[in-house]
Amino acid sequence: MNNKNLTVINLFGGAGVGKSTIAASLFSYLKSNLVSCELVTEYVKDVVWDNSANILANQLLVTANQYHKLFRLIDKVDIAVCDSSLLVGSVYDNTNPKLNELVLDLYNSFTNINLFVERKTKYDTTGRYQTEEQAIEIDNEIKNYLFVNDIKVHSIISCNTNISTLVKTLDHIKV
Repeated sequence: MNNKNLTVINLFGGAGVGKSTIAASLFSYLKSNLVSCELVTEYVKDVVWDNSANILANQLLVTANQYHKLFRLIDKVDIAVCDSSLLVGSVYDNTNPKLNELVLDLYNSFTNINLFVERKTKYDTTGRYQTEEQAIEIDNEIKNYLFVNDIKVHSIISCNTNISTLVKTLDHIKV
């Protein structure tokens, strides 16, 4: 499986850190500058709005749906701006080594640029199942997962709304 012609900009961080806002801003900026791209929202948010929390216990299903959102863009756009990386499935189900192996294979089939969003904004509980403390715990688990799996990631500040600064940061990242 080789999907390297699709570059995925992955935003990492726990709930409420600002991933979706940054992804939407980045997508808007790129699109308005005629970059071939698409915004890929996190499947989990659909689950939350559907009041289907029980689905979250099945991270294989969650990962498969998130992968499908990327897969359908192969050979259609150059860049997918993703507010939830495929790798997050392994963080939420860290007891399943086979799932982790699958998730890493799916992730590695794309060209990836990884941005970890550092929490600096006020936590909003709308559309969230986690408390702020739980979200911060997930931030730390994601950082640990990325470190353990030797995933290269660049940190950005959640309250930095200057999208042109973010784009300049991306220009310096080697794909």
